[in-house]
Amino acid sequence: MEEILVQNIRFTNRVRLFLFFLFLTFFLFSKLIGISLAWSVIAIFILFLFATLISEISALKIWQKERAPRVNSSYFAHQLIEILLLFEIGYLIHPLFFFLLAIFYIIFSYFTFSQRIYPRIISLILFIGYFSFGILVYFRILNYYFPPPFFLNFSLTSAILICSVFFGENLSKSSENILETLKGKTEELMGKENQQFQREEEFRRTRAVWEKEMEKKIKEALVLKENLDQEKQKEKELEEKITEMKKFQKSTINQEVRKKIKEGKDQNLTIIESFSDGILVLDEENKLFLINPQAELFFDIKADELIDKPISELTKIPIFESLANLLEQKTEKIFRKELPLKKNLILQVTISPLMNEKEKMGTLIILHDITREKTVERIKTEFVSLSAHQLRTPLSAIKWTLRMLLDGDLGKLNKEQSDFLEKTYKSNERMITLINDLLNVTRIEEGRYIYQLLSYDLVEITQSVIDSYKGEIERKNIKFEFKKPEKKLPKILMDEEKIKIAIENLLDNAVRYIFSGGKIIISLGLLENEIQFKIEDSGIGIPRGEQPRVFTKFFRGVNAIRMETEGSGLGLFVTKNIIEAHGGKIWFESEEGRGSTFYFTLPLKRGKPR
Repeated sequence: MEEILVQNIRFTNRVRLFLFFLFLTFFLFSKLIGISLAWSVIAIFILFLFATLISEISALKIWQKERAPRVNSSYFAHQLIEILLLFEIGYLIHPLFFFLLAIFYIIFSYFTFSQRIYPRIISLILFIGYFSFGILVYFRILNYYFPPPFFLNFSLTSAILICSVFFGENLSKSSENILETLKGKTEELMGKENQQFQREEEFRRTRAVWEKEMEKKIKEALVLKENLDQEKQKEKELEEKITEMKKFQKSTINQEVRKKIKEGKDQNLTIIESFSDGILVLDEENKLFLINPQAELFFDIKADELIDKPISELTKIPIFESLANLLEQKTEKIFRKELPLKKNLILQVTISPLMNEKEKMGTLIILHDITREKTVERIKTEFVSLSAHQLRTPLSAIKWTLRMLLDGDLGKLNKEQSDFLEKTYKSNERMITLINDLLNVTRIEEGRYIYQLLSYDLVEITQSVIDSYKGEIERKNIKFEFKKPEKKLPKILMDEEKIKIAIENLLDNAVRYIFSGGKIIISLGLLENEIQFKIEDSGIGIPRGEQPRVFTKFFRGVNAIRMETEGSGLGLFVTKNIIEAHGGKIWFESEEGRGSTFYFTLPLKRGKPR
């Protein structure tokens, strides 16, 4: 902008130089042209002054448009003062002297900015004006009716110019007030536009962060799946080891063949010593018969100090005290239990009875180091908890921003915009549900899932959950029935919020994995010392081979995945923990392609939740 202003001033100076040479030409050739020298000088000088005035007005208007300063109206009055002053002087003096004065003015104004001498010019005009007025009064006293024209013209000119200066300065002040008022309104409008822009920018940034976090979450889920596959492989290897050990169980526990075992001890010990897991073998009297080097390393004790001693005599050693407690359960099935041995050592203890037909001949104990797996699981749980907490805040912000947009708080939307934002809002709600599921799982695993028990009516709680799913049930044209008991059920101690979550998970699965036109029945009944909840559906069912993993984390049936329905696989895991914490039981019956029936019970009287 400053460059434009400078260009205009340079243009003005070029005009002045051009007119200077034009003056010189008229002065030299005025007689040849046949024009009076005085009138030619005055005509050219008028053109010069108006060209200068128009150029400078243009420059100031550009300055006003780009930088919005106040346009000094008195400046134009000052310019007129210059013009009229020079005309007044030219009226009184010889044309030649007027020409020299005009040349001096052109050169002087080219090298200086004329506003610097305005105050002096105004002072000079005021002095001459007042002096002229005094001369007029003096001639009037002497009865001269026609005073010299200089004093008459200059007095009138001075009065007009003084009024022009006064009017110009007041107009400038008025313009300044108007511009200040407009400035406030403009800033207010610009402020609103900036707020709208900041909201949109914040929404874009939040969405970018959310997409980045989701990408990390997907990668974490893939890593988790890989870890689960590794765990399955280890379990399979452990089962194979147990099967292998059972092959020679008779030779290791039978007293009659003990001598034969000792004869082949080197060969058998080579096999046992090659295991990375600790191996213990007890006879029918629970005396320690065999221990491998890895078990010695776990216990930090030599085998000679343990062999042929019953477990009951070794209870001073912490690990054997825990083993004695586990052996008292007298199970006839394979039994697994996690057992912290040291600060940085966690063992998975697998106890398998050694049977000779129907008679127990001894016990096989396998000690598997799961310290690393538990550490990874703990880190994973902490990461999931932290990620969920970090994601919930931006997701909540997105939720309320979308809600404001849908409600028209930020302006009216057309149908296409409204439909698009509604889909975005539902997707965000699904993400919030997933985050809440992850947080619930983390709290359950860390023992921080708090229960607040009060007396509630299970029928009322069930009805409130059903009401929240009526829209989805009607949309899929599902035949729904709620069978209430004939007699009013007694109120029981429960955490209302947690039981609602459990029922919602069961009903959500029934609605999600059922085809349009299917059937769902919910019934409540009173048993001897407990209340039973039952929900049956005609959905896709659960494949028989996958049923043992139904209540594990992240489980989703193969047929459910084929339906391309959304789900985290955490609902039934959370539900099972909630019901068992209330002292109840949960189970199911299912047949693929024909539907599923889930049951749970809650005791009528119970103490604190587990």
